[in-house]
This record gives sequence, structure tokens and C-alpha cells, in this order.
Amino acid sequence: MVKRVCAILIAICSQPILAADPAQPSTPPIVAPGAQPAAAQVRAPINDDDPIIARLDKVTITRSQVVRPLLDGYGLNVLLNIATLQLAEDEAALRKIDVSSADIDKERDTTLSQMFESAGKEDYPNLLEQFLAQKHISRPEFDLWIQTNCYLRKIAEPMVKQSITEERLMESFKALYGEKVVVRHIQCANLQDIAEAKRLLAAGETFDAVARKLSVNPDTARLGGKLPPFSRYATGYPDVFKEAAFSLKVGEVSDSVQALGVYHLIKLEERQEPKVVKYEDVKEGLRKDLTERLTQSQVKLIRAQLVERIGKQLVVDDATLAKQYQDKKAQADTTVHGKKEALDAIKRDGARAAEQTPEPAPPALPEDLRPPATGPGAAPGTPTTNPSK
Repeated sequence: MVKRVCAILIAICSQPILAADPAQPSTPPIVAPGAQPAAAQVRAPINDDDPIIARLDKVTITRSQVVRPLLDGYGLNVLLNIATLQLAEDEAALRKIDVSSADIDKERDTTLSQMFESAGKEDYPNLLEQFLAQKHISRPEFDLWIQTNCYLRKIAEPMVKQSITEERLMESFKALYGEKVVVRHIQCANLQDIAEAKRLLAAGETFDAVARKLSVNPDTARLGGKLPPFSRYATGYPDVFKEAAFSLKVGEVSDSVQALGVYHLIKLEERQEPKVVKYEDVKEGLRKDLTERLTQSQVKLIRAQLVERIGKQLVVDDATLAKQYQDKKAQADTTVHGKKEALDAIKRDGARAAEQTPEPAPPALPEDLRPPATGPGAAPGTPTTNPSK
């Protein structure tokens, strides 16, 4: 694995990182007669185990001089990506699944077409370069991610194929072509905030303005609480949320709706009539779309299992990387602990609310699938619009 890490780090290094400073002179500095240039005074140790990879006049540069700062800067992320890929390769081998270079090319093409679906294929290279620069991801890291996803997809596909039943296809048909509603919602962590939202609405503030001010859902608050159209059969929305939305009249605001440990006020903006489409005419397209969505979900699940395994079993021998790894794990533990405390607080608020409410709220189902608005295969960093996020 060490050689693999080094090779990828050198590939990262080969990418242009900083442009030359136009303010600096392009000619070499003047050296006094008889004096040695500063660079010529540098000497790199010669070692058979540390080969020279470059020369500049009398200066030699060894592999370790390049690899060491790369390990410090990029090594941990590359190491973890390679570890995930190797576990995926091992899992595929155990299942006697072959992955060819053509499979990896297909995975790359599929990913790019989903990331840049409105663009022409000839524009993919430039768009990818811009995307990676914005996300601070190197091309070798992206290629590792593609390879890993390819192996995970090949593992997931047989699992998914047997789960595509006629019943699931019909549910997808109803979700896509049945009656839909467009709503706005204000999501709050407790009933006190819900009461404040109701007060502001009663005082004449618009629903979207209150949503921007009080909603704790980071994806929909900035949109004034607006969600994309969804049907009664849409995944990603708790049943109690959908039932409340479909029970409203246009312009009406619901009472408090509890779902997945948080509270919502819902306003119905629009009802969209069902589309006149024959099931048999779209059945194969539905099968393809459902297969892709379930495959993506299964890939995420397998990847999470591999990451968990790495967290428990990975031993890092390099001292610098070992410290970075321990720091990363400590940071993750702190984040998880903070989330647990927040969830516990929400549960306590819910318990107090239940004691004060004559009728208990309907139980919320743990539906965590991505809503149709995000589409299958959303690119890394694509925001979700789940109302209970």
C-alpha cells in the first residue's frame, strides 16, 4: 500500500498548484564573482533506498524529499481512499466479481453524465476541472473514488436486481405520475419555536419570511421553506408529513406536525393533477431509474460499512500520518458526541411536549431515502431537500 500511496502523491504533485508570481523576475538572480549560488550549496544525501529523481546543476533531489511533504499534506486522505479501494477489491474477489478497465471507464462516464447532465460530453473535462478545484479535490483522489465506486456498484447490482418487484415498480409509477403537492414548511427543534412561528404568522409576516428566519432546515430555509413537488408515494418524506400536506387546502397552514424528532408547520401552495400516462408505456424506464436509485443507496451502505471497518482495523505505522489519523478520529468522535447531545435534547423536548399535548403525535417512520428532487446519483456535495434533515 505504501508504494501505491507514494505513486498517487507524486501524481498529485505533478498537477499545477500555484501559478508563478508575475511580480517575480524571470531571469536568474545575479551572483557575485567567485560566490556560489545559494541553491548549489544544497546537498541531498545519496542512498540506494532513496533514489535521485531530479537534478538541477549540482543539486540532486531524492524521492523522499518530494514524498515527505506530500505525505504531510495529502497522505492521510489518499491513504484512507486507497484502504477503501483495497477492501472493495477484496470484497469483489471474495464474490468472484471481475472489474475491468472498461467497467471503470463506464462508471466515470455515468458519474460525469449525472454531475453535468445539462452539458455536452465535450464539456465534461473542463467542468470536472472546475468542480474539483471548487471542492479542493485532486484528480488522483477523484479517480480513486471512481474506481472504488465501480467495485461497489458491481457488488451492489446483484443485491438490487432481486429486489425490483412489480409492487415496487407500481409504487414508483404512482410517485412519479400521481397527484403531487407543492408545500412550504417551517422546521423547528421544539414547540416553543413553533409557537413563535405561529405568532409571527398571525402578526402578518409571510410564511416564506418566517421560514427564512426560524426554520432550522439549512436546505429549505434559504428557499423560504419551499419543497419540490412530491406525491403520496414519494420516498424521503415521513408518512405523517405527507398525510398532513395532502389534507390541506391551497393556502392553508397546518398545525404542528412532529416527524423524526422535529416539528413542522406546513403550508399548501399548489396541487398538481396526476399525469395521464399508461404504466406499461413507462415500465422499463421506471425499472432503470429504480435500479439506479437502489444501487446508489446500496453503494453508500457498503461504503459506510467499509469505512467503519477501516476505523476499527487500520493501523498506521508512519508517525506523521498516525497522528493525523488519531486527530481525525478524535474530531469525528467529538462531532458524533455533539450530534448525540443535540438528538437527546430534541427527544427531551418531544417528551415534554407529549406530556402537555392531549393527543400524542402519530409515530414517524424512519424514512431516510433521498427525495426525488435530488435525482439519482447526485454529485458529491449536492444538497438534499429532505424536510426532516
